[in-house]
Order: sequence, then C-alpha cells, then structure tokens
Amino acid sequence: MSGIAISLALATMADRVLRGALAYKTLLIWPYAVAPAVAGVLWAFLFAPSIGIVTYVIRKAGYNWDWVLQATRRCCWW
Repeated sequence: MSGIAISLALATMADRVLRGALAYKTLLIWPYAVAPAVAGVLWAFLFAPSIGIVTYVIRKAGYNWDWVLQATRRCCWW
C-alpha cells in the first residue's frame, strides 16, 4: 500500500506548477523513452553481421545469414 501512496504523492508533485516542474516531468518520463531505444541498440549489436553473437552462432552452424546485405533473409514478414 505504501507504493501506491508514494506514487500518488509523486504524481501530485508532478502536476503542481513549481520551479523545475518541466525538468521533473522529463525525468519521470525518461525511463519510458530510453528503454526502447536501448533495447533496439542491444538487438542491433546482437544481430550485427560483423560483431553480433547471434550471427556468429548462426555462421558456426553453417548458415551464412546477413540481414543487412540480403534483405530477402530478414526475420520479418513485411
């Protein structure tokens, strides 16, 4: 129950017009904006043709898979 009370207090403080409120609201939203970007970069590193660990394992299995140069071998359907 204390988590809900803390969340309500933070939401109330974010809604007030105070000095630095814009910076406070920006810092509140920051994790939601940064997390997808970081996840995308991590997936790009995992599947990178030259340094990616997933690509390395696939090549060791005997399949030359390069999603950057061979667009027909992508993992998506569109």
